[in-house]
Amino acid sequence: MSKNYLGYGSNLSGKYMAERVPNKIKAILEHLDFLEGEGELPKDEKALWSMKVGDEYEKMLKDYLDGNATKTELRRYFGAYLENLGLTRKHLKKLLGASQKYTDAISESRKRGILEGYHLVINKIFEKNPKQGYANIVETSPDVVEAIRNGELVGVILPWVEGAVYEIPDEFWVILEMTEGIHKDKPHYHEMRVTVKVNNRDVQVVTFAANPDKTGYGIYPTKSYKDKILEGRDLFSPKYLQEVERMPTYEEAVR
Repeated sequence: MSKNYLGYGSNLSGKYMAERVPNKIKAILEHLDFLEGEGELPKDEKALWSMKVGDEYEKMLKDYLDGNATKTELRRYFGAYLENLGLTRKHLKKLLGASQKYTDAISESRKRGILEGYHLVINKIFEKNPKQGYANIVETSPDVVEAIRNGELVGVILPWVEGAVYEIPDEFWVILEMTEGIHKDKPHYHEMRVTVKVNNRDVQVVTFAANPDKTGYGIYPTKSYKDKILEGRDLFSPKYLQEVERMPTYEEAVR
């Protein structure tokens, strides 16, 4: 069995989506190796905080590096987190071994989906720089349209979202949720069930939208992130592509 998922933003890219889940499983297993063995935490900050377990665990990791927390404490917390999601090392290894099934599903199922009554906007705040952000979807309203029109909100003024619909095998769904931090103690995103048009047919899908307390105005995509969105140009109508291409970037805004 599988779930239909609507991807937007960087998740428009089939290549990026195909890599997300296998890479996440590998990262979890490597973290377990550290917790259960003699290795050290990676020095690379991106790798270090890629678990997306939550603020409390990230603080524990920092405390560990400062000598104020033990590996036993980390192992207990992380183990409880995985247990709550029904994940064991054995299960994760099995998923990794079967990850070609996920990769094939991404490449074979990717289709253009249209979500009506919503806008693609850049309002999900990047924690390290509140002027940079990521894509989100919001319901259309006169206030949203006006904010996009006057430049207060970067986004597509057209009242629909053109995204990528994927069929995600059920066994990999919880890993995809983990990539979005859905199970964090203070999650940045929540799941939404919506109806999209795929080849003029209504399809029920699940997507992820940013929680209101993680969004704001006057936020811009970096050039590299905008380029990721444009990797989905093969699914865009000419009019929609034009709107995405005209979105200003953070680099342009701070010149």
